[in-house]
Amino acid sequence: MTLNGHHRTVLVTGASRGIGKAICHKLLEEGCNVIAVSRSINGLFAGVGGITTYPLDLSDIKQLPNELRRLHKQHPEITDLVCNAGVGRFGSIEEFSPEQIQGLIDLNLTAHILTAR
Repeated sequence: MTLNGHHRTVLVTGASRGIGKAICHKLLEEGCNVIAVSRSINGLFAGVGGITTYPLDLSDIKQLPNELRRLHKQHPEITDLVCNAGVGRFGSIEEFSPEQIQGLIDLNLTAHILTAR
């Protein structure tokens, strides 16, 4: 798939399983290059052409800006972003500690804002 005559390179977060993994495969089928990001990504797409894996823990908010700068330096060709990483906790809000709530917000919102930035 091209964008203004240039090949598209899509960064996909949460690429190691589920919807993120399926998105990676669909983008590859459509001819995109994919940069698959996840905490546990090493070896996951071994031997698959058109995909580059990049281990990154989006929940480490303090290190995330530096890691994203490093990622961008290594891959300035990124044209698109799919923010898929996330986690869910189920139960009553009263049962969650402030740390658990902050962790949910950091991964499900703040990390995506920093990545898109």
